[in-house]
Amino acid sequence: MHRCEADEAFVDKFLEAKIKAHAVREAAAGPPPPVHCVVALARAAVARGLPVAIGTSGLRQHVEAHLKHCGLDDLFNSDKNNIVCAADVPRGKPYPDIYIEAARRIKVDPSRCRAYEDGESGLVAAHRAGCHAIDVTWMDEYPAVAGLRVVKTRDEAKRSW
Repeated sequence: MHRCEADEAFVDKFLEAKIKAHAVREAAAGPPPPVHCVVALARAAVARGLPVAIGTSGLRQHVEAHLKHCGLDDLFNSDKNNIVCAADVPRGKPYPDIYIEAARRIKVDPSRCRAYEDGESGLVAAHRAGCHAIDVTWMDEYPAVAGLRVVKTRDEAKRSW
């Protein structure tokens, strides 16, 4: 397969379409609901005095709106500088850049960080950064359909780490 870099015009057009599709989807269905077991992990960490950050492939405007909707904007916000989006780093997931930057912002070595992830590329990125990667989709309370568990089992079997 031949790979090439996307030029700026392509990226701009893609982002415009993504933002429009996101707006249409949320107008019809509303913002995504909080994943309560993950929210509880974040709140428990802060209650213990641990620094927290988010490393996400999402667009900042969407991420901040979703955090506000879920009532997490007190933990994660631009004043705390603890939200790292793919646009903030040279390479997105599965490269480790997002997690390395998130750890830097909270002044913690990545090897001393736990990364709670729901996606394979994020689990790989966290592992590559040296974090302890935890797949939240295996939590009993995580709202996962059976098909997701099948795919997760397959992805785990393919990992080389």
